Amino acid sequence: MEKWAWEVAYAPASDAYKRDRTLVTPAYDLLRKYKGAHNLYHALELENPNILAIIGWDSIEAHETYESQNDGKDYKDYINFLVPALSGAAVPLHVFFIADPIPSFNAPVQEWAWVTAKANTSTQNVAAVLQKIIDHVNGYKSLPVGGSFGPIHETGPSTPQFVIVLGWLNLETMYKARLTSPLKELGDELNSKAELMIAHSNLIPYKNGDLGAGCVVA
Repeated sequence: MEKWAWEVAYAPASDAYKRDRTLVTPAYDLLRKYKGAHNLYHALELENPNILAIIGWDSIEAHETYESQNDGKDYKDYINFLVPALSGAAVPLHVFFIADPIPSFNAPVQEWAWVTAKANTSTQNVAAVLQKIIDHVNGYKSLPVGGSFGPIHETGPSTPQFVIVLGWLNLETMYKARLTSPLKELGDELNSKAELMIAHSNLIPYKNGDLGAGCVVA
């Protein structure tokens, strides 16, 4: 299992962020100075007006330390810079991926699912199906895809138990793959055992203060 705790935050995006993806740059400029945080990404969900913010933390404790250090001022400043990109409350969850998710994050398109086992199914059975999906997707040789999944650290009656992310060349490739065996059967099996919240993104990596060209929408 990956040693890092990956924060996957999901929130309604502001109109300002929809126009200009670089709006989160000041927040990430602050966060990158903390040695316990790394591999920062963000994106506007492709189908819905939501923002995804991805942060790799050395551990849950590293995140908690950042929130409390300097009497909480550093974290408060980070949130204040992030707020203009949001139009509603964020739902941050921490995921311990079973394998390195960065290849999927760096793919042109990501497919996400927040996975909650149905009442008549154990989390172990759901995890077994997720593992089969990952094994199949990672077995592709000719397409730049990858995948990983992991349990969510937070628990609660309304909290999903897993997050799975698959990297794809494009949406067309993804939809074609979904209709072929065995991915179609595995998808059907997962839907029979779990409730899914699905999203798609083109993650933008933070690199040296530059969140990527072409982020400003006229």
